Amino acid sequence: MPFNLYDAIVAGLWATSALMAVKILAMAVGWSHLDFARMLGGIFLPLGRGATMLGLGMHYLLDLAFGLFYPVIFFYLGLGPRDLPLAVRTSSRSRASPS
Repeated sequence: MPFNLYDAIVAGLWATSALMAVKILAMAVGWSHLDFARMLGGIFLPLGRGATMLGLGMHYLLDLAFGLFYPVIFFYLGLGPRDLPLAVRTSSRSRASPS
């Protein structure tokens, strides 16, 4: 399967959005107190709303870079969707039904 730049960008955006939604939910219910966006933006700005917005922007840009980086690496390694069962060590055998 050839590399598709549009699909890689869309996959990076969807993955980032989904994981950010889970992270925000975890913070809302008290499972986590670590705000990655604020921490990342706090490197460049004083902590506050501006730092959080900058951190979110940086988070999305970095995840877009990962969305482009991994397919290129997989392409050069010769890995593709057909190699997924090998990577996650699944078996192609069907489960035996109990008798």
